[in-house]
Amino acid sequence: MTIRFLEEAQREFLDAISDYEERMRIVNRLYAFVGWAIVALGGLHMLTTIRLTASTPAFRVWFFGSGVAMALVGALNLLHRAYGHSAAGLRIVCWTANIFLTLFALAAGALTGASVAAYILIVSLTGGALILSFVRSAIHPPHEPEGS
Repeated sequence: MTIRFLEEAQREFLDAISDYEERMRIVNRLYAFVGWAIVALGGLHMLTTIRLTASTPAFRVWFFGSGVAMALVGALNLLHRAYGHSAAGLRIVCWTANIFLTLFALAAGALTGASVAAYILIVSLTGGALILSFVRSAIHPPHEPEGS
């Protein structure tokens, strides 16, 4: 009876670990999707600069620069996802960049009168990256060296 109880407890424990690992993989993939989506949004922002013919050259430069900043923050999140466990400086820079990009997105959307759909999309992506950057399971664990 005791052996069967221990076997059942071990099986439940292993199932719980397996469920936790699966949730970690899902969160990690979600973080990758959000990072790539921010990179794509930044690229789209840069490409849209071409269509801003009625604006001033200075406005177009700033608009393009905003796209560059978005793409770089997205890339920073992808780096954080891959190396965040072992690079404390990268974690801090990523958290800071996500905070500022989210605040910037909130302010820019409100000040420019962005459409509700665009506002929700951009704030969801930047806010999602901000939240996921603080979740430990969204970051790949450090890799063990080969042969150890």
